[in-house]
Amino acid sequence: MALAVVMAAGLGTRMKSDTAKVLYPILGRPMIAWVVDATRRAGVREFVVVVGYQKDRVIDALKSGFPELRMEFAYQREQLGTAHAVMCARRRIREYDGDVLILCGDTPIIRPQTLKRFLRLHKKKAPAISIATGILTDPTGYGRVVRDEAGRIRKIVEETEARGSTKEIKEVNLGAYIVPAKLLAKYLPKIGRDNRKGEYFLTDLIELLAGDGKRVEPFLVEDTLEFLGINDRWQLARAQRILQERVAEKLARDGATLIAPDRIYIEPQVKVASDVVIWSDVVLRGKTKVGRGCEIGQGVVIVDSVLEEGVVVHPYSVIEGCRIRRGAQVGPFSRIRPKSTIGAGARVGNFVEVKNTRIGTCTKALHLSYLGDSVIGKGVNIGAGTITCNYDGFAKHQTVICDEAFIGSDSQLVAPVKVGRGAYIGSGSTITKDVPAGALAVARSEQKVFKGWVERKRRIMAKKAGKEGS
Repeated sequence: MALAVVMAAGLGTRMKSDTAKVLYPILGRPMIAWVVDATRRAGVREFVVVVGYQKDRVIDALKSGFPELRMEFAYQREQLGTAHAVMCARRRIREYDGDVLILCGDTPIIRPQTLKRFLRLHKKKAPAISIATGILTDPTGYGRVVRDEAGRIRKIVEETEARGSTKEIKEVNLGAYIVPAKLLAKYLPKIGRDNRKGEYFLTDLIELLAGDGKRVEPFLVEDTLEFLGINDRWQLARAQRILQERVAEKLARDGATLIAPDRIYIEPQVKVASDVVIWSDVVLRGKTKVGRGCEIGQGVVIVDSVLEEGVVVHPYSVIEGCRIRRGAQVGPFSRIRPKSTIGAGARVGNFVEVKNTRIGTCTKALHLSYLGDSVIGKGVNIGAGTITCNYDGFAKHQTVICDEAFIGSDSQLVAPVKVGRGAYIGSGSTITKDVPAGALAVARSEQKVFKGWVERKRRIMAKKAGKEGS
């Protein structure tokens, strides 16, 4: 198909950060991963990524993200221009027998379909080089495409070199090229750095090839935003908005209802079935899967979790690393922490926190409780204010609550402890020992009533006040 050379060595000083520009996350994946993924989906399987600043981090990100691809890395110690970046990959280019697709690593908006058309055009026309161009009303910052009287591309003049009428040209270079590897290897050494920036411009390749009578084929791109290079935080925000809109559109066309599609954050790896309703300000991240018929309320955050069919998550709940089984309800204002499972038809209500806990079918914990390191059976009622005391200052311990048990409000279960099947815990109890099945456990001080105490207290206070006033 083709060998992709992706330029990803720069720092990105306008980002005003110590992080390499291509590592900036967009919807949960590094910027450069969007470029590589689009290229992969266009059919390319071999890559050379030119790295420089924070090269080890860039390499690790790409190796972990794309283990199936044949990917090599070339080191650009000094950033001396785009042609210099490609020169750093010359060993692989010399070995390769086919076309080389050259891309920038900071263009995450590019679509696979666009790259497919670009590759097909080059194969059909078979020019010396194909170049992606676009028409901009404001071409500032881009290299201008200079044509002769016959309309043939003769050269590209970079912004820093453009003068006079050349600066008025609206057709610009978008920074993507396809050229046969053998031809590229032959002409790269001919590129010099006699320009204002003292850099090796890859665009000089166009003038060299055209000067030798070789054909330059333009690939005119209608949506030039696809090739938008990210150079600062505002462009990063624009790119994320565009990519998020694409994700939202796909979800909607696949059968999800998005109440406010411009006010969601959903990463592309997230799987959403049909007939799901997603309200505004929802965040869905990582490997999250949302089953058919679920409803996710306003302000909900879900990370790396599975929601089975018919789950309802009420507003402002946070779910991370969990499984919520069919027909369960969570929230509002619940927090379900990693390694937890909420059983089918169960209900976890407002201000309930669940951590490393398995909650059984149709169990209810509706108010103001903490359930940590626990196994809770089916049909259990967890009263308001219940706490499983799982940490003794040195280690975590497990609480087991068997099927159909009833835990009264404001109870504390000090782990390790077990409440048997159908047992009752009286409200306000602190349980430190196992409770047998079917038993009632009450662990609180005996209530005492002192009749007339309030009136006596008032007389004492009034007498005391009188003495102090005299």
